[in-house]
Amino acid sequence: MQYLQKPVRLQQLFGSLFFETTKPTADSVSREQIGRPESVSPFAGRRVLVVEDNLVNQQVTFHQLKQFGIKSDIASNGREALSALQKTTYDLVFMDCQMPELDGYEATRLYRQSEAAGAHLPIIALSANAYPENQKRCLDVGMGDFISKPVKPSELERVMKEWMSNPPPPPSNPEATPRSVQSQPILDPAALTRLQMMVGENNSELFLEMVDLFLTENALSLSKLTQAVQEQDATSVLKLAHRLRGSSLQFGAGLMVHLCQAIEQKGRETNLDGLEELLNQLKYEFEQVQAVLQDVKKETNENPHRRR
Repeated sequence: MQYLQKPVRLQQLFGSLFFETTKPTADSVSREQIGRPESVSPFAGRRVLVVEDNLVNQQVTFHQLKQFGIKSDIASNGREALSALQKTTYDLVFMDCQMPELDGYEATRLYRQSEAAGAHLPIIALSANAYPENQKRCLDVGMGDFISKPVKPSELERVMKEWMSNPPPPPSNPEATPRSVQSQPILDPAALTRLQMMVGENNSELFLEMVDLFLTENALSLSKLTQAVQEQDATSVLKLAHRLRGSSLQFGAGLMVHLCQAIEQKGRETNLDGLEELLNQLKYEFEQVQAVLQDVKKETNENPHRRR
């Protein structure tokens, strides 16, 4: 069994979202493969449920899967996922772990309890926490595999090949070696190119929508995080920092990811000392990211078909 790591989708628009821009390797997905028509894709016509509360990640994953000819539905939390699973038959589920109302762990556990005898729907965990203990928790509740965010298309393809053909039972003692996320200056230089490849080199309108969604969602999350810090609400601090980290990881905003990790840890330990300083650093870094993306938007509007 393989343990995969991501950036996946829009949020991590950048980072290792897609394939390498250097020479292809055995693990990479070529531009021709990513852009292949649905009639050629081995996954054409398959149906997948994406369970993810982050709007940016939803869009990134949706369009990644679309490139493989897959029809996907979106659920924003575990309750919506269970409702969708009652109404529709899916070939596979990508399940975020930390969500409001009902998280991915509990949603998976409840679904496995009600699953018909002999049936085993592949449920693949998506998480920015690539620690072995987190992966073990996913497998213990009934998920079959683990992809750490952000997700590369090559990793997405490997897991679909494995689990949408003849999925093996989950191992009892899984081991994994998490791959570290490398920090980058403001934004990963290759991220925008990879994102544009994902949405289509000539689809500047969708590309700009992704950028706007990232900016809007993160600004809102930062505002809520500021309020949570003022109210000394450790639970909300943890959840909001996690959400910001997921989006930042998608866009390859390395320092934002690092700061969100530190804030998450404070929330997890309910130790909010020094949090205002971290929050101010995060706000400053987001301003830098905003400035870069505004320049990118301007350039894209002026040269809509220019490859980044």
